[in-house]
Amino acid sequence: MRERIIQEFESMLKVHSVRTVTMDMLASQLGISKKTLYEHFADKDQLLEETINSMILRKHAAYQQMAHSCDNVLEAMIYWMNQGMKWIRDYQSNLVSEIKKYHPEIYERVILAHFLDDKNNLKKTILKGVEQGVFRPDVNADILSIQLHATFFLISRADLFSPDQFLCTEVIREILYNYIRGLCSDTGLRLLPGYIKEHLE
Repeated sequence: MRERIIQEFESMLKVHSVRTVTMDMLASQLGISKKTLYEHFADKDQLLEETINSMILRKHAAYQQMAHSCDNVLEAMIYWMNQGMKWIRDYQSNLVSEIKKYHPEIYERVILAHFLDDKNNLKKTILKGVEQGVFRPDVNADILSIQLHATFFLISRADLFSPDQFLCTEVIREILYNYIRGLCSDTGLRLLPGYIKEHLE
């Protein structure tokens, strides 16, 4: 039942904002009583935290699985970029901003913590790309991993990239494509168009 509740809550976040999804709505959607719901989760904050954590872990697992089947780090990063755009399309584009504003503790404990892990993993990824010859040998992995880490927060700011003016997927594609292209060696630049064609929808 616990997993079913998380799955249904996640599904509701695809069509509703975090603020508008109530425990009453969720219980009704599941066909259970609120009492049953609260037997599994103390409050909405606990449910949201576990749901977001589950979503992020599942996304990371999917990336790791795909990375093992890719020819190199460059192909894996293009795949990851596409998955990020699909995630944005599936959920409310301002989900991260909304959590940061209305659930700051969850933002820090879950989203920020995962982003910090991503930053450390990205440095290793960039260095591996250098070893594979698809990234420039003169890149500074420390600076560029921090830059991408900061870019995620930039993209999630609705005050900078208003949904009324920009499609979030367009913002991601424009910023991340140019970021990845800037990493590429001559070999990477030759391979990039093929990976774009294969993995970007």
